[in-house]
Amino acid sequence: MTEANMTSGRQTFIVALCILLAHVLQGRVSQAIAIRGAHPDFPLIVLACGATLLGGARGTMVGLWSGLLTGAVASVNYGSFLASRTLAGAFAGNLQRSMIRDSIVVPPLVVLSTTVVAEFIYAVMAPNAWLHHWRLWLRDTGGELVYNMVLSYPIYFLLRKMRIGHKVEDPFALRS
Repeated sequence: MTEANMTSGRQTFIVALCILLAHVLQGRVSQAIAIRGAHPDFPLIVLACGATLLGGARGTMVGLWSGLLTGAVASVNYGSFLASRTLAGAFAGNLQRSMIRDSIVVPPLVVLSTTVVAEFIYAVMAPNAWLHHWRLWLRDTGGELVYNMVLSYPIYFLLRKMRIGHKVEDPFALRS
């Protein structure tokens, strides 16, 4: 096994561990900071940021892990959570090729688009969760989007500090 493969495995393990910790935080903190029913989705934020930094296949793997944990905690619509989080991880992981990851605008945009993808897939697969009270669902989802975008900065930069993703690019070779 090469050094690069060990590093990739370590990074994937750290993101998976962060997703597990985000689920614990979701159960403990999320409802306490809710505003009018809207609350952040910590596991989805960590998934979006981590999958973007890891890349396609590993992003899909951590998406599957997040879907398993989210479905296990929710205990309803298990398959919908599993599919939506797996596909959201694949989506965020494949964004890696088309953006500058260390830009200040990347974390909220990645989390915004990944949250929209995950919520859309979940809504399509489990319409009974929102169909009869769609205004409330839209309000709560909009609040979740705002919360997730605001919290994307600390989570994204924390993952970068833990050296998740490729090393910071130095286009002008200022560092030796």
